[in-house]
Amino acid sequence: MSSGIGLRGWLATLGVLCVLNVPDLACAAGESSASKPQQQPLKICNQKYALCATAQCFTLNGVAYCNCNLKQGESISIAFDFDNGQDVCSLLDDGVSNGYTVSTFSLPDQVTKAYAAAYNPNTGEPPPLALYTCPGGGQSTGPYAQCDGGLCFDSTTGAEFPGVGPIGPHQILCSCPITVPRTTPPQKLGYQISGPWQHADGTACGANDSPSDCCSTSYENQFCGANYSPTIPTGTTIPVGAPEGVPVTLAILLGDLRPFNSCFGRNGPSSGAQSGSGASSVRPSNVHRAVATNRLLQSLLTKAP
Repeated sequence: MSSGIGLRGWLATLGVLCVLNVPDLACAAGESSASKPQQQPLKICNQKYALCATAQCFTLNGVAYCNCNLKQGESISIAFDFDNGQDVCSLLDDGVSNGYTVSTFSLPDQVTKAYAAAYNPNTGEPPPLALYTCPGGGQSTGPYAQCDGGLCFDSTTGAEFPGVGPIGPHQILCSCPITVPRTTPPQKLGYQISGPWQHADGTACGANDSPSDCCSTSYENQFCGANYSPTIPTGTTIPVGAPEGVPVTLAILLGDLRPFNSCFGRNGPSSGAQSGSGASSVRPSNVHRAVATNRLLQSLLTKAP
């Protein structure tokens, strides 16, 4: 099963993603739509899929191999149209009986305020996470895996992969291309990755705790500031990421308006922050831009059926 995006929602998405400097998702699709107006750049599917948004990945020969979660239900992706009417949703359908699935997107429960509020460390569930914004303008150089459309094979579930370790019964290994900000022209907006939402002592933060107490400066510096030259060494761990604003855009298009934990900026710990965790000394322009972006997205997309 699949569904397209309503016309107003589609046009709003194109405009927002063009502003966010995501031409592969928006501007290029907008150009092609002039000759093929029936095609849409994004597709909502309702099948088994792989959710890689919170994954950490092992790099090998320029490819990221990411331990992703198996999910069932609605997700959203670039349409990836091919072969006269086939797209990402039909690819997901075909994968059910052919031993594979595809990495698409939905908002991970782990980054939501509701998950943080209900979290009990005694249940064995993974701890809450936050959405970290690595600032643009050339400030962030860390590579990240761009997993939308990545292929994942059922045979990896329950197996073990070098550099990744055991793949659990509800997980799957996906192969994803790597984005390297260091080698691309500086963008005004940055990119977003998931990371820890925890106190300096390692205990999980709740829904109402402050980013100044829960955002890890060392994590931001490790992944937003990583700089490998000339190539990323085999064995390097990188996070899954996306251009700033894209996760909230896609979540809203799925009708998911749950508040989530956020960490902004990367300029070292602020005064009074504990070493390795705590507040970042965030440039006001970065915070204001990120907040304004999220508000713009919500105002445009929640009004667009």
